[in-house]
Amino acid sequence: MDWRDYLHSDNPVASALMAKMAIAPADRVRVKAECLRLLITLKLDPARSRFISGFIDTYLRLERDEAQRFERWFKTEISLNGQEKIMELTTSWKEEGLQLGLQQGLQQGIRQGESLVLKRLLTRRFKSIPPDGRAAAH
Repeated sequence: MDWRDYLHSDNPVASALMAKMAIAPADRVRVKAECLRLLITLKLDPARSRFISGFIDTYLRLERDEAQRFERWFKTEISLNGQEKIMELTTSWKEEGLQLGLQQGLQQGIRQGESLVLKRLLTRRFKSIPPDGRAAAH
């Protein structure tokens, strides 16, 4: 499907799905820009906006040179109010992902620490840990 057919849609799903449609390499920056422009005009609740923004970002990742062109477009073609709204969307989505990553890393660190303490206690108590016991402690 052609992403241009959905430029003036008031359907929030259209703003997300435009990122998955057939896009010529030369149009990738424009499509991402239009997806986000459409998204901020829909006046959705923050959770839905972040979800759709995350979808767009996941399925329409820009290369470094494209990201620079997008940044120029963002600064010259979007009003200050629109810039603020887009930054809120992308920043909050990235912050949520960062928080999730930090939480997962903390949980993994706790498990590793518990395993290390268990190995030390077993070594103190029994002087050595049999190989099958070491594998179980991981």
